[in-house]
Amino acid sequence: MSKKIPPIQLLSAIHPEERGGQLVSPRVHEEFDAHKDRQSKAWKRLLESEPGSLKEKRASRWLAKFSLLEASKKLAASPEERRSLRRDIWARRFTQASTELYAPPEIRFVERILKREIERLESQASEYSERVADFYEAALDRISTSTSESTTKELSSDDYGSLSSCFRTRYKEWFDFADREDREEYKPQDLEDIFTKLIDIASTLDMRWSDWTCKLDPRSDIVRVRPSRREVLVGARRVSATHRDMLGLVAHELGVHAARSVNGEKEDDSLRAGLSGYIEIEESLGILSEAFINGDIPDKAKDRYVDIAFAMGAIKGVQLSRDELSALALDRALGRLHAEGDEITSATICRELERAKTHVNRIFRGGDGLEGAFAAVFTKDAIYYPARLEDYIKRKLLDGHRAEEILDFLLQGKFDPMNDSHLEYMQNVGIEIL
Repeated sequence: MSKKIPPIQLLSAIHPEERGGQLVSPRVHEEFDAHKDRQSKAWKRLLESEPGSLKEKRASRWLAKFSLLEASKKLAASPEERRSLRRDIWARRFTQASTELYAPPEIRFVERILKREIERLESQASEYSERVADFYEAALDRISTSTSESTTKELSSDDYGSLSSCFRTRYKEWFDFADREDREEYKPQDLEDIFTKLIDIASTLDMRWSDWTCKLDPRSDIVRVRPSRREVLVGARRVSATHRDMLGLVAHELGVHAARSVNGEKEDDSLRAGLSGYIEIEESLGILSEAFINGDIPDKAKDRYVDIAFAMGAIKGVQLSRDELSALALDRALGRLHAEGDEITSATICRELERAKTHVNRIFRGGDGLEGAFAAVFTKDAIYYPARLEDYIKRKLLDGHRAEEILDFLLQGKFDPMNDSHLEYMQNVGIEIL
């Protein structure tokens, strides 16, 4: 049996740095060179795979990642090399490869977000909110969806209530501990301490948690889970969290990402590590878990979704450059702060501008972020908005399944409940599906 093709470290390879107004990805050449000799092997596996099988999906995702790396490498070319490149072609290839890996925003869900955000913005009464509301209104006028919102099923407040109750009951010991924490802010070291204690609590109930650790990552500014190493990494450069943020991180990172790995290990190693393409639904479930604990879907999930649509030009006549999208994100953030009663000072504007640029640079990561109609867009952050998963859960509730039963099913491994090949795989290893 041939050895597994090593995975492409895509996110670290295209991690954006800003130099002279242009985005660069210093590691993209290194990662591309490490895998270029394996491309033919991946194509061979793809052609030999049974259509629709997990093996075919793994090979096709690997090739999509490699194609994205190749396009990113071209877009990162030196000024001399760039003169002979068709930048528009490589930008399109980058975006196409990204959408093969991570589904782009759907206009029907963009429309839903814009409508609700306009209502919210109009109640905030600030110059910042007015500018964003005017822009959203103009964008909404250009949307003409062929599919009515009524064809999708949203969770009601009662649904959220029952799911929240089940989620909190499932992790009662964690949230009892976390709720007792009472700090104005949680620095990265504080988060590491809390996650370590929660893992210790979990290991008293399930020995599989005893293999897990939490530690600081000196180079990172996020919290993430690495199932392959059974560890939670807290970025030492992460901004301090509020109590609400901390509870959301516990729900999302431990309650979903780590727990699905631990639960999957009970059944099958592939369900511990993740079936090919599982991440889209898992991130959506992570965002929903934050809503179960904190009451609503985080703004970041909605903002990422609509901003990727704007960057891609998915809304007819509306395609924003990196600078234009940063200005929109800044106004949106300042409008929310104003609505909360915060004073908008020059220091506030500088801080929020940096946050807006960080948010927008994630969307253009892997490309150069330059002006023009052919920007390379990385669509991964669209997966955080959980519309498709809400639709799935609502349909299961309407079919008569209990909230607890649905959560138990979703959390028992790293899989996509709407992927037929995943469901077939689970049945083959003896897992009952909903």
